[in-house]
Amino acid sequence: MATALIGLGANLADRAAMIAAALDALAATERIDRLVASSVQATSPVGGPADQQAYLNAAARVETLLSPQQLHARLVDIENQLGRQREERWGPRQIDLDLLLYDDLVQDDAALTIPHPRMAFRRFVIEPAAEIVPQMRHPTIGWTLAQLRDHLREHRPYVAMAGPIGVGKTRLATELCGATSAHHVVEEIVDDRLAAFYAQPADAAGATGLTWATEIEFLESRTRQLRPERLPNEQLVVSDYWFEQSLAFARVWLAPERFGEYESRWQAAREQVLRPKLLVVLDASVEMLRAAIAERGRPYETAINDHTLMRLRESLFDLIDTGGHGPVLRLRGGELEQNLVEVTAAIAAMQ
Repeated sequence: MATALIGLGANLADRAAMIAAALDALAATERIDRLVASSVQATSPVGGPADQQAYLNAAARVETLLSPQQLHARLVDIENQLGRQREERWGPRQIDLDLLLYDDLVQDDAALTIPHPRMAFRRFVIEPAAEIVPQMRHPTIGWTLAQLRDHLREHRPYVAMAGPIGVGKTRLATELCGATSAHHVVEEIVDDRLAAFYAQPADAAGATGLTWATEIEFLESRTRQLRPERLPNEQLVVSDYWFEQSLAFARVWLAPERFGEYESRWQAAREQVLRPKLLVVLDASVEMLRAAIAERGRPYETAINDHTLMRLRESLFDLIDTGGHGPVLRLRGGELEQNLVEVTAAIAAMQ
């Protein structure tokens, strides 16, 4: 039998009765066994209309012989039986049932995404889930639900942007600061050094002293900027870069014989910096990146060829996909307005 984790929420009608009815329907389902439910918790709505009443949220663990697709279909069927109306994203609802985890399955297709793509940074999901299955592990992040709960409860409010060159990290970070009154950490960039740096082919760049000196300069600058004592404790901090991204890009730019030394320095520096409570990852195709780079017209970026852009992108996502970085929100580049809504809602959900 598989172990599945289900999230429940309601903010219309008799909310407690709706959640109880959904749990009863789950327990009565053939090939579902050993249902364990959390306590019911009241939470503020995130996103959607501003005049919604508070939600009641809970989680349930079940043992099941249903496939993920069958279990998901059963959740939709229960929602429909209880009168859910799907009229507005993040709008009020009679009942909401989400398939959060299914053993350690990772699936992402048009019909179903597991793990639920937003569960890791939503306290209203993680709190009840960690109550009943604290040691269940998020399969892509690699943390237990108890670790995610403690991270959301205790970590300082810092959001980092990651993504390939030209994907729009700085613009989104700037807009987010305006929308949230955050303190924005801006990466220091010296254009004349970057012009020479980017002009070199990546497979030859690491052999030059300029490339090494530039990578070390960036590493030291980012380490200074992200020292916890330099940043506000309570105010939201937003950076238009991710400290770990330095390692991914250096793997491409530096020659193998220099990368090992850089990685040692990076590891030591990483112990000195504040790590993000939420990592926002923007992605786009090389064609979209090339168009964005051309539009903003920075000569030192237009010198980068498509092969190098692809290598940088692949190195970054190889690092992200190793997990262990905490909650991650993945977005498509080039959709500024929608991405701003997504990130703002994610920040609210962490509180």
